Amino acid sequence: MIAYVQAYASTIYSSQGLTVDGDTLVLANSYFDRANTYVAGSRHKQNCYWFFNSEETDIALLDEQLSINDQSRLKLVANWCKQESDVKQATEFLEASPKSIKSQKLQR
Repeated sequence: MIAYVQAYASTIYSSQGLTVDGDTLVLANSYFDRANTYVAGSRHKQNCYWFFNSEETDIALLDEQLSINDQSRLKLVANWCKQESDVKQATEFLEASPKSIKSQKLQR
């Protein structure tokens, strides 16, 4: 028998500062960085379950010409979650010249 309960979904940004009574489920991807990982993984009082799209990890492993197995997937995901993101605030662009804005490359 499968038990169903009401649940809620939210983004990482909207969950900042919240504490969830019970378990949380995190669907992570390659866009996670250290900050997202911390916020997503620290909202629970009980258990936190992490899920990753194996198709996304396998494509990334193939691109890097690495073997596809659970150990290499875990290592890849760990690297995604520990990366630093250079987040830009809108006010930073107000002070920059239009020429310098065009020359900046987006990381993603």
